[in-house]
Amino acid sequence: MAKVYKFIAVGLGHISDHWLPLFSPEGQSKLFNGTKRVEMTALVDPDKTTWKKGKQYGLGDAPCFVQLEDAYKEVEADTVLILTPPQYHARYVWEAVQNLNNVLTEKPFVTETNDLKHMMGLFKTIEAENLLCVVNQQYRWAPRIQAVRKAIDDGKIGQVGFVVSYFNEADYHFNLWWRQLHGDISAFNWFVHHYDTMRYILKNRKPVEVYAKLIRVPYSKIVGESTVFLNVTFEDGIEWTYNGSQEGRGWTTPGQSMFTIHGSDGMIENPRDGPPMLYMGKDEKGEALLPDPGDAHAPYPDYWHVTLKKFVESLDAKKPIDEDLTTFENNVWTIVIPLAARESHRQRRRVNVKEFLQSL
Repeated sequence: MAKVYKFIAVGLGHISDHWLPLFSPEGQSKLFNGTKRVEMTALVDPDKTTWKKGKQYGLGDAPCFVQLEDAYKEVEADTVLILTPPQYHARYVWEAVQNLNNVLTEKPFVTETNDLKHMMGLFKTIEAENLLCVVNQQYRWAPRIQAVRKAIDDGKIGQVGFVVSYFNEADYHFNLWWRQLHGDISAFNWFVHHYDTMRYILKNRKPVEVYAKLIRVPYSKIVGESTVFLNVTFEDGIEWTYNGSQEGRGWTTPGQSMFTIHGSDGMIENPRDGPPMLYMGKDEKGEALLPDPGDAHAPYPDYWHVTLKKFVESLDAKKPIDEDLTTFENNVWTIVIPLAARESHRQRRRVNVKEFLQSL
């Protein structure tokens, strides 16, 4: 009989509405072909008005607690699912690993350089105890991104040379308190999706150098910067220019951003509307990489279930099932981009990523 993995969920805000249904009998039936593979043994949130979500999403009588440490006293668990606002992720990751639990956390797993320093100190414990610690980066699993990655893998445009990306979300809803008060909320709550997606498209290449200018527009409604001008040099000399803003005006780009990937034989475009396109040589007509998935302007790519399924399969295998699963060791090379960008902005210089990590 297949093992049933026991989870504690920490944080019952809006993002939990995408995760908790996966743990219901109906969700598991669809996800695991009628087999029960996961169980929610406890829910944790200081706001008791959210505790009703257990019954709302068919999780039975899972007990609710104000603090994670209280849950540990009452229930057993294999994994902690972290769904709190970003600035609290590192705290609960640390607590979970110290209790020898596996971790599945919403992105980002850190938001501060010092947090990354301490987190890297946990890697030895994670390895020694054979814990599986994964960051959810579900944008990787979107059909359009999968199609672009396959085209790159298949050598459709030859040797990749450079990438240009543009993202504009006109007057983003910074209505939640944690979005208003976090100084780098755009970088760590949204742009990080694009940073990770581009790494995935480029076969998980690591960033080598980062140069950035962060901007707080005069009419901003938040504490920190909502706009970035970024250049990343990846392994093999691939250059990426990314301009992103959540307080621009005018029309909105796709949630995955607009981008063009230029190679020795052609170009791939993710346009404002429609499917990603492949252009060979000087061809201006192009061909679609897949039928239009209709998700260009979807508020969230609904692929949390892919991450959960890969996570469970990796627990079964006692190791990540493929190199694309965003383990902490993999995701370090994503999260270091906004951290190095902040350092670059402050120092007004290019940041060597390996030297930056070694300095922690």
